[in-house]
Amino acid sequence: MGSVCFGQSVSIGGIGGGMLTNDLNDQWVTSVSMRYVIGPEVNIGLPLGFGFEADALYRRESYRTIFFPESPRTSWEFPLLLKKSFGLPVMTPFIEAGYAPRVMPGTYAYPSVSHGLAIGGGVEFRIGRMCLSPAVRSRRIGTTLPRYWLSPKVQPLI
Repeated sequence: MGSVCFGQSVSIGGIGGGMLTNDLNDQWVTSVSMRYVIGPEVNIGLPLGFGFEADALYRRESYRTIFFPESPRTSWEFPLLLKKSFGLPVMTPFIEAGYAPRVMPGTYAYPSVSHGLAIGGGVEFRIGRMCLSPAVRSRRIGTTLPRYWLSPKVQPLI
């Protein structure tokens, strides 16, 4: 009886980017959040072009309402993504999708933990042991799934 073994690669790196869209589209609440997002990431290569990515993304979020002044908060998002790569000689396009919980200090209007989904894609370039992966990711976050969705966020990431 024979067996087939596949070697999985593990890489650790950093991820950073910015927001292309606002957090909220509401007549009562205005987003005044910082536009950047930054944090560590871990990628685990799986057989057949699949992979798993886990990030810890930091962002400073802030909202202003017609009743209350600006209220800045620290936001941590923890996307857990399944990736599929399509290997080409010079570059490797990929798509990704998964669960993206977010933790931030809560108020009466916004809970401290919210749940969301993320979907995106990009292209990976490798030069020796270095890897650069420009990507675009959209996420939808709500207090419960699927009710109470906030507007989608689009993030270019590197």
